[in-house]
Amino acid sequence: MKQEPEQIISVRSLDQYRRQINLPKPHKISDFLRKSLKLFELYKDQKGTLWCGLTSQAEELVEEEERILEVTSEKAVEYVSRLLMMSIDKRIKLEKIAHFRRDLGLPYDFRKNWVFKYPENFRVVKDEDEVEFLELVYLGSFLCWFRSLHIVYVSEISAI
Repeated sequence: MKQEPEQIISVRSLDQYRRQINLPKPHKISDFLRKSLKLFELYKDQKGTLWCGLTSQAEELVEEEERILEVTSEKAVEYVSRLLMMSIDKRIKLEKIAHFRRDLGLPYDFRKNWVFKYPENFRVVKDEDEVEFLELVYLGSFLCWFRSLHIVYVSEISAI
């Protein structure tokens, strides 16, 4: 809704977001919205079309989430880099990363904006089937981290 010009959307148009809000088909979107009155405001226009917008409380939550994601962005770079380092070819399908977006601390639009904020760490590549992958570009600081971890490990073993 935040991307909509007037920050409202018709309830009928929300049907395309069913998967994102995890609402299977037999359930009505309007029922879901009515049960979430602290987050959504419903309006009817003169034609009888039902529209939905965020309450001020919901807008504050969205802004807080954006601030938190911005503050923790560097940590997300570390988590995603470590995940990519564990893969054989240092790349993973973007759709698979999207499944763990919240766990990794990535914003909703990570494919469009976040990835391109860190071109020294990541790049999006396509294979011959046009499938998009997130690929690790630079290992520099993480190799230093691994080396220091290895040194600590070797020191602890030799002390035994």
